[in-house]
Parts: sequence; structure tokens; C-alpha cells
Amino acid sequence: MSRFPSLARLVKLLRLAHSIQRQRSALLDLDDHLLDDIAVSRKAARAEGRRRVWDLPEAVRSRDEVGGSAERFGQSAPNTDPAPSAR
Repeated sequence: MSRFPSLARLVKLLRLAHSIQRQRSALLDLDDHLLDDIAVSRKAARAEGRRRVWDLPEAVRSRDEVGGSAERFGQSAPNTDPAPSAR
């Protein structure tokens, strides 16, 4: 545990914001066929890619969500569920 939890939280938030901004920038560089693969229109990609760094998703802005799981921030987490049982 950090002696300065609010500073640690701020650093975590800044790292997350930087990561999201890199992802948004990469979205702007995708070709149309790649956008089709992920079912995102060019217009939606531009809108997301041009959002300001401080314009974070709601899950990130919520104080309780900072430092949460990758799934809440639009990133895929590895599937750790066992295979469904056959009947």
C-alpha cells in the first residue's frame, strides 16, 4: 500500500488515460477493411479517435472504477471459465 493513495490513484489514472489515448490514435490509422472487421464505421472511428485525453469512458471517470478490471475499460481479458459441460 502506498503512503500516498491519492497520488497512486492519480498515477494509475494517468497511465490508463495515456493507454486509451494511444488506442484512440491507433483507431484513426485503421483501414476501412479493418474497421469493418471490428464493426466500426469510419465516422464512429473518427469520433472516438478525436476525443480529448480527459474525455475518458464513464467507467474510468467513476472513482470506484479506477484500477478495475480490463473488461470495464473495453479491453479483452483472457477467458478463464471452464468449458461448458456437455449434457
